[in-house]
Amino acid sequence: MVIPNAQVIWKSTGTIYTLGKVEEIQPRTDEDWLNVEQAATVLTEAGNLLMMEGRAKDTGPWMERARALREAGASLHQAAKARDVAAVFERGGHLFDACQGCHFAYRYEKDPNIIRSH
Repeated sequence: MVIPNAQVIWKSTGTIYTLGKVEEIQPRTDEDWLNVEQAATVLTEAGNLLMMEGRAKDTGPWMERARALREAGASLHQAAKARDVAAVFERGGHLFDACQGCHFAYRYEKDPNIIRSH
């Protein structure tokens, strides 16, 4: 649920530089923008679902990470509703930070190859 919708967000905006060419990636049609809005809504609700009793791994850092996902999704939804390409790009970075924060703390917790700051 989270990863496929995060990919929709991350693939929706950007700039590709190649020799002699610059390609701007952004939603261009109503359907494109609706796809970004829907993905952002799913991410917002995923954060809510991760906070539910029985799903939350703890009541401290897990909840903070889930709230960060929810807030990133809601912020992305607002940017998509406003059709603000720059804001979708920037807030996609906030989404990345929310995802990585949780992955480093929980998903990769047993991986000895992960460098942690704590």
